[in-house]
Amino acid sequence: FQAEDGIRDVERSRGLGDVYKRQELPNVSVIVPVHNAEKIVGTCIESILSLDYPKEKMEVIIVDNNSTDSTKRIIEKYPVKYLFEEKVGQFHARNLACEHAKGEILAFTDGDCIVDKNWLKNLVRNFTDDQIAGVGGKIIAYKPKSVVEKYSARYVLIQEWNIKERYPYIVTANAAYRKKVLEELGFFDGSLYSGGDVDMGWRVTKAGYNYYTHQMRLFITSIEHHCISFISNFLGMGDGMSDISKHAWEESCD
Repeated sequence: FQAEDGIRDVERSRGLGDVYKRQELPNVSVIVPVHNAEKIVGTCIESILSLDYPKEKMEVIIVDNNSTDSTKRIIEKYPVKYLFEEKVGQFHARNLACEHAKGEILAFTDGDCIVDKNWLKNLVRNFTDDQIAGVGGKIIAYKPKSVVEKYSARYVLIQEWNIKERYPYIVTANAAYRKKVLEELGFFDGSLYSGGDVDMGWRVTKAGYNYYTHQMRLFITSIEHHCISFISNFLGMGDGMSDISKHAWEESCD
């Protein structure tokens, strides 16, 4: 498949704004994995709880990925579902939440993100047919200051680039999937330290599903501040991409 086979751009579509004027809003589970996020998780949760979405149709699941700080205590201050995942790894955490989620749509973001109040409505309104597996939106760095932050804001987490890949994918900092599709595909590969969203994009496209992108913005409040953490993160991404390439090669030889 080429990129245009696996993705439809919402900006080229018509009538999507009226979809949920005619249809009932779906039940959604908002999923956030966090690890040692005591300084930022409260702000993230508050933005989610302020979403313009019927509260009876939304559940918020925060997965504590074996934090050693005060993350659990902070999460438990809010009316959200708290889960604990002992196996460290963001995709282990996401998978645990997927298994417990009640929503037909699973919306993902990260603990260092702030969502716009219309974020969820703009994600779910684009699930206009059963072949659309996932929807993703823009990820914008909030006032990047350091050289590393500015580089990350300009060259990392660019959804518009990701959807032009041979096998398009959406970054899970700002993404929503049909739960039944993730169940069909076996959820994320928890063994991947990074790149699980890339692997999922490859499997979604191979299964014949499509993606949508939209322009609903999401702000990421703290990207890799220091050079050492930036390098560490990219080494992890490299390991993940190596594993994905190996899987892809093995599949192509079958």
